[in-house]
Amino acid sequence: MHDLRNELNENQYEAVSHIDGPLLILAGAGSGKTRVITYRIANLIKNHGVNPAQILALTFTNKAAREMKERVDKQLEGTFIPASNLLITTFHACCLRFLKWKYRDDFVVYDPVDQVAVMKNIVKAMNLDIKQYTPKKVLGRISNLKNEFIYPENYKPRFNFGWDKIVATAYPLYQKQLKDNNAMDFDDLLCQTVLMIKNSQEISDFFTSRYRYLLVDEYQDTNKVQYMLIKELTKTHKNICVVGDDDQSIYKWRGASIDNILNFSNDFKDDDKECKVIKLEENYRSTNKILKASSALVSNNIRRTNKTLYSKRNGGEDIKILIARDGYQEVDAITTMINKNVQIGRKYSEFAVFYRTNAQSRAFEDGMRINNIPYQLVGGTKFYDRKEIKDMIAYLRLIINPHDNVSFQRVINFPKRKIGNATIEKLMEFAAEHEVSLYDSIFKAEDYGLFNKGVTTKLMDFCHLIKKLEMDVRSFQPSAIIAHVYKSAGLEKALEEIDLAHKTERKENLLEFVTAAQDFEKNIEGVGKEALISFLGNLSLSEDFDRVDEKKDAITLMTLHSSKGLEFPYVFLTGMEEGLLPHYIASKSEDDIEEERRLCYVGMTRAKEHLMISCARTRHIFGQFMANRQSRFLDEVPKDDAEIYYDASQLT
Repeated sequence: MHDLRNELNENQYEAVSHIDGPLLILAGAGSGKTRVITYRIANLIKNHGVNPAQILALTFTNKAAREMKERVDKQLEGTFIPASNLLITTFHACCLRFLKWKYRDDFVVYDPVDQVAVMKNIVKAMNLDIKQYTPKKVLGRISNLKNEFIYPENYKPRFNFGWDKIVATAYPLYQKQLKDNNAMDFDDLLCQTVLMIKNSQEISDFFTSRYRYLLVDEYQDTNKVQYMLIKELTKTHKNICVVGDDDQSIYKWRGASIDNILNFSNDFKDDDKECKVIKLEENYRSTNKILKASSALVSNNIRRTNKTLYSKRNGGEDIKILIARDGYQEVDAITTMINKNVQIGRKYSEFAVFYRTNAQSRAFEDGMRINNIPYQLVGGTKFYDRKEIKDMIAYLRLIINPHDNVSFQRVINFPKRKIGNATIEKLMEFAAEHEVSLYDSIFKAEDYGLFNKGVTTKLMDFCHLIKKLEMDVRSFQPSAIIAHVYKSAGLEKALEEIDLAHKTERKENLLEFVTAAQDFEKNIEGVGKEALISFLGNLSLSEDFDRVDEKKDAITLMTLHSSKGLEFPYVFLTGMEEGLLPHYIASKSEDDIEEERRLCYVGMTRAKEHLMISCARTRHIFGQFMANRQSRFLDEVPKDDAEIYYDASQLT
C-alpha cells in the first residue's frame, strides 16, 4: 500500500486502508468517491488476500457499475488475480441473480407495460371506472407500499373507502396474478430477495458467508427495502462500507430515505468495533469561492451531517448573480455570455444551463436557436419532441392540411376512439390503392362499405372533428387555437387518465406551448390558418436545426435532478424564484424544502470555474405571467464572493 499515499489524500487513504467493521464514507461533491471505492476493492484483493468472489459492490446504474468494474480491473492488471467472480452490479440485477441462484430460475420479470396489462384486467373485474382508477395510478400506490416493504397481508388501510379500499382490494389480486403467471415486477425483485433471506436460515448463511465484504455506492439514495437487504447481508460480519453524501439526497420522490445515511452509525454498530466515519471534504472540481457559497447554502438544512468542502484551487472568479427584468432577459443574458466566451476560444460543450422543471427548457431552446447556438437536451426529451407537444402539433397541422397522412395517423386514435390498428392498416391499404389521403379515403370507404356502421361512424366523427376545428379557429390567434384544440379534441380529458406526476408535467408543457405561441404572436399579424402556418413553419425550421447540430459541440440543457454526477466549467443555475426553486409542490413541509435546498446545492457544485445564478422579476411560463419573489435560497447564498447584476448588459 506504500504507493497509494502518492495517489490518495490522507482521508481517502484512511478509507481505502480500513478493512473490517462498518465504515461510513461521507463523500462531499467532487471528492473522489468512485476512486475510493475502487481502490478499496483492489486493496482488499491485492494486499489482504480477500477472494474476489467474497466482495459485493452495489450501485444504482449500469453505467456506474461498468465504470467501477473497469477501474478495479485496471488496478488488478499484472497481478494475475482472477477478478471474474467479483460482483459489481446494481441492486435489481443483484437481486435477480440471487433469486435465480437459490429460489427458482424460470420466473419472468414484468416490465411496466406488462404490469399495466395485468392491472387493467383487475380494475375491470372490480367494476371500477378505469378513467378514475387508472392502472398506472393503482400500480403507483402499490409500488410505494412495496418500497416500504408492505405486502398485502401487512397492509392496513387507514380508511375503508376511497383509494385505501381500492388498493386493499387490488393489491392481493395483483400479487396473485403475478404468482399465477410465475412473474415478479421490479419492486418484487428487491422485496422477494429480502423475504427469501429472512425466511431461510440456510439461504441467509449462504449469502452472509459468501459475501464477506459489502460496499454500497450512493447510499443516500437507498430506500427501506434496499436498507433491509444490506442489513440481512451483513448481520454476521458487519464488514459494510457505504459511500454517500446526505447533502446530495434528492430522490425522496423515488422512495429514497435520507435517514438511511444519517442513522448509519447507529444502525450498523458492531459489538467489537465502533462504526468508523471518514469525511472526504477536499473537492477536486470547483474553486473555493463556489464551494464556500454552496456550503453556506446547504448549511441551512437541519437534517445533515456537519462537513465543509474546501479546494486547493484558491481564488477563481466571483459568482455572478443576475436579477433579470424578466425570463426573456435571463435567456438573452445567458446566450450573450456564451457567445462572448466562445468568441475568445471556449467550447460550447463547456457550458450547462440548469433549471428545476422540464417546461423551463422551452425558453432556453428558443434562445439557443435564435442565437444559432447548438445545444443538447439531457434528462428529457426536447421540448418540441415531447409526446403531448407532438400530438398537439399533429392536430394543428391537420387544421391546416387534413391530407397530412403522418399527422392523421398519429392522432386518429388519440385520444382513444376505439379505432384499432387493424382498422388503420386496412384504411391505409385502401388509401394507397385509390391514391388518396387517409382523410379522403374515409369518405370513399363509406361509399364502398369497407367497414361496418360502428367503425365507419367513428372514422367519420374524427373527420368531422378536424373540419369543425378548422371552422372554429378561423378568427383565432395560434395561442387561442392551441387552447381550443386542447379542450375540443379531448386532450384535456385524456391527461386526466394518466398518473398525477406525468399529468402535471404534461399539462405544464402544453401551457408552456401556449406561451411559445403567445411569444410568436408579438412579431406577427393575422389569425386563423395564416397565422398558424407561420407559427408551425417557424417550429419546423427549429426542429431541422436541432437535428443537424445535436451531435456537434453543444450547450447542455438539463434539469437539476439530471445534473447529479456531472461537471462543467460554466454553469448557469436559472429560475431561482419561489415556486420554481423551491418548487411550489415542495412548500408542504420543511423536509421537502430541505430536499429542494439540497437540489440547489447539487446544481451549484457541478460548476468547476464559473457559476452564475439567475432569477427574474417576472416570468412568462405555464401560459401566464408570474411575478414570484426571488428564491429564499438565493438569499442564503453569501455575497462576499459574488457580483450582483441588475443590468444584464454589464455581464461579461
